[in-house]
Amino acid sequence: VTAARVAEVALLKRHRRVRMTVTQVGRAAPVLAACATFIGLSLLGQDLRSGRVFAALTVFQATRISLTMVPSGLTLLSSLSAALDRISDYLSQPDVALHPAPADGAMSVTMDACECRWPGAPALSPPLTVPCLHIARGTLPAGVGQVGGGKS
Repeated sequence: VTAARVAEVALLKRHRRVRMTVTQVGRAAPVLAACATFIGLSLLGQDLRSGRVFAALTVFQATRISLTMVPSGLTLLSSLSAALDRISDYLSQPDVALHPAPADGAMSVTMDACECRWPGAPALSPPLTVPCLHIARGTLPAGVGQVGGGKS
């Protein structure tokens, strides 16, 4: 379990680094694209008049949000895919076989007139009172009650 957790943490760290890198590149892309365009136009001998420069800057600013959101969207889709794979793996696990009930009818758990309380619980907290409880082997019991009622 520890080795699997270490591998999972390493994968999560790598994913976060890639996500941050993609986000930063997406944020810098409009500025870098504008600089590259203006350098390219200058190298080709084009006249960089103010009207042309401001029009190009407006186009790059308009594409800024999409250039930032597309990489973020791709990383979120990757995260969603990983989460769905985990859920699918979990739901594909075989059912756990319950122990068969003993033929003699003996109970696995029997409690008569018990009061259960967490160690160190305040004296005023009400205990879980169990007048009579018999649980047969192979059954699946459930504790139901209000929040903070002592079901744990």
